[in-house]
Amino acid sequence: MLTDAGEGGSRVIVLRRIIIPHAMPGIVAGSIVVFMLTIGNVATAVLPSCRSSSRRCLARS
Repeated sequence: MLTDAGEGGSRVIVLRRIIIPHAMPGIVAGSIVVFMLTIGNVATAVLPSCRSSSRRCLARS
């Protein structure tokens, strides 16, 4: 597969068939890490601002 795409394929074909599939695990892992850090920041900002008597802290208007 590498030789077929590397010898006769255009740059777009090489990118689509070789580079992106090999980079996909890193892209997914990076996305998960960024999502977890973002959720942590949201929870840090929202949870202390909730009143103890309020049951719906996140849906409060």
